[in-house]
Formats: sequence, C-alpha cells, structure tokens
Amino acid sequence: MIGPGTEIDSTHAKYPVVKEAFSRVQVEASEDNPNAPIFWWDGDIYPKDFKNVGPNQRINKIPGMDYICYKSTFIHSMNQMRRLFTNFYKFFPLSFLLPHQFTDFQREHEKLQHLLRKPVTWIVKPRSGCCGHGIKLIQHVYEIGRKAESVVIQRYVAPYLLDGYKFDFRFYVLISNLSPYTVYIYKEGLARFCTEKYVPPSPDNLNDKFCHLTNTSINVENENPSTDFTKLASEVLAQIQNLIPKKSETVWRKICNATALTMLAMWSPIVNAISNCGTTSLDTIGTHYSFSSAGGIDKYNKFFHILGIDIMLNEFLNPIVLELNDRPSMMVTFDIEKELKTNLIVDTLHTISTDGSMVKSHSPNWEQILPADPSTPFAAVVDEVCSQSCSVLRSTSPMRIPKSSTYGAELTFADTKQ
Repeated sequence: MIGPGTEIDSTHAKYPVVKEAFSRVQVEASEDNPNAPIFWWDGDIYPKDFKNVGPNQRINKIPGMDYICYKSTFIHSMNQMRRLFTNFYKFFPLSFLLPHQFTDFQREHEKLQHLLRKPVTWIVKPRSGCCGHGIKLIQHVYEIGRKAESVVIQRYVAPYLLDGYKFDFRFYVLISNLSPYTVYIYKEGLARFCTEKYVPPSPDNLNDKFCHLTNTSINVENENPSTDFTKLASEVLAQIQNLIPKKSETVWRKICNATALTMLAMWSPIVNAISNCGTTSLDTIGTHYSFSSAGGIDKYNKFFHILGIDIMLNEFLNPIVLELNDRPSMMVTFDIEKELKTNLIVDTLHTISTDGSMVKSHSPNWEQILPADPSTPFAAVVDEVCSQSCSVLRSTSPMRIPKSSTYGAELTFADTKQ
C-alpha cells in the first residue's frame, strides 16, 4: 500500500486527476527521481523507455500491453481460449480477422443465414482503431469482400435495453502483480448510451451510428441527443436491479467472472511481452538492459497496469466482452468522470506495494477477481482453464500461476505467437 510520504517519479504524469490523486494520498511526487520506488507514466510508452526503470522501481505500465490490446491481437487471444474452452468463453462474440479468415467468415455467415432464415448482422472494425472510427455494420458478405483491408469482424449482439436505448459499460481492471497473477475490477465505471432509440439492424438503419454504436466519441457528435448518454455504471446497475430484481443479482458477478476469464487469456501474451522486452526488443536498439531480479524487484513484479474493459449486456442480461484498452482515458470530458477517475488512482495507490509484494489489505473499491475466491464455484472454472491450458499449450517463457486461493494446479501458460 502506498501512503503519505512515498516517493513517486512523476516526470511523465500528465493528467490532472492523477496529480490530484497524488495530492490526496500525500505522496512525494517529483521529477527525475531515480530513488523513487514508483515510476508513473501516463500515455504512450515505448520499449526503449523501460530502460529508465531502476532495479528497485515499479512502473504502472506492462511492456507490450498496447500490442496485446490491439483489436486483432486481442481477438486472436480470445478466439484461442474460445476454441479451447467453448463453454466458458461464450461471453466473447464470434469474431474473425480479415482478410486471412475471410473464407471462415463467409462459411459461418452462410451457415447462420440458413439456420436463422433472416439477415445476419456483423460489425466491422479497423484492427487497431479507436474512438469508433471506421466502424460499420454489414449484412452481406459482398459488402466486405475477399480483398478487404485488415479489419476485425464480429457477430452483432442483440442488446439489453434501458428505456429503449442500447448501452455498454467501461470498467477498469488493475493487474497489481504478475507473480502471483493478481487482478482486480473496479466497482465503479461508466455506462455509455446511444443517443437514439434502438431499432434492430436492417438495410434502412445500418448506417445509423447513434442507434447502434455506444462510443462516446461518436454520440457526442449528435447535436440533438435524446438521452443523457454518459452515466455512472453503479446507477445503471441499480436501475436494472429495480427493474428485474431476480436476474440482476447475478449481473455483477457475471461481469466479474467474464473479466477474470478475459484476463486469464492475457496471461501468456503478457509474460512473453515482458520476456521479449527484457531481451530482444531492447537489445535490438542497442540498449544494454534487462529485467533482472538480481539486487532488485523480481522482473515480473516490476509492473502494474490499469486497463479499461468494455462490456455490454445482451438481451438475456449476460455480459459480452467487447474490447480491452491498455490506456483507458484519464481525461475528464464529463463532470461525473472527475471524481470517478481521481478515486480510481487513489484506490490504485492503496492496492499496490512499492516492492512488488502482495498487500495485506487493499481498497474495498477494487474487487479481487484473480486469484479467484476458493469458496466460490467459479474457482473450479479458473482451475480447469489453468490446468487444461497447461496440457494443451507449451511455453518458452515459463511462469507459474500458484495453487490457490486459487488457481488449482500450478501451471505454465503458453507462448502464443500473435
């Protein structure tokens, strides 16, 4: 736990909410401080920049996380887990990487058309896009074409509606340690609504972005929004609780479990990214540096990271994981974001340690989802995913997930080439 007086190198801290959080926790923030146990970095970071992290420092970035969270890379990792554990990864929509999976996409589209006897809608996104740029809906294979540019394509999910509007959530995830792999989900987030009432996709409305796309950057362009399109996630979950008390009791738990399984899928790419950044990537730019634990913090616990996870609820109130964001915005666009994001950073500081060790207590606003609570049925799911992954995949950079409190058997995740 980071408390008053802890030194933080804030050379690259640029967001007002981050600086406000430092002030509230009463840390000693200063620039170019090689002795500070925490090195804080906002925004983009490149492999060469990790050379600035001293042997006894931790940094709030995991090497390679930007690449791991690219739409194409993320889908590759999730598709792999979906193939291995079909029953557990139903929360991830059917997805293809085009153009090289065009034939698979075409086959699946035709199969669904024949089965459902109605148009099947797909959502097309640029492989590394953001803020909703370049997204479109299609219902025919010819609209994308065999020679399509590099895009990802996902089955359009029929949404659960509130007051007739489609919405999704942005929640925050904290990886506080990698050994053992420790992950939290923040109990508050944002709910982002479309600004026009939902109408099922048809040829007449496929281009209606205010009806189908929840991206704030898109809906802010609507000059006549018919609803308040950004709310606190807790308020929306409470609204669902009031509308459907019996079903809503499990919504948050399902969100937590889907997030935990998503983060298990990220484990192997993360371990390999750290290994590569400590050797190949830095060596190729002529920098003599590696994440050695000799005389310092273990190389796998030098890093912690805050991510954003985007989740929608389908028509049956089941969570559907859409994307993972390595740099969730800490900018304040709407008033409700200021306190949310400031508290997020404060609670993060209260949940990490300066030396990479596990904290004895953490902020109650962060709920631990990995290791899973051994007293819950979900722990058995985590154990099965871990143990079967070990038998199916091989690793060139072994890292063990401990028996748990619980990950079941000790195991090594694989080197999955992206």
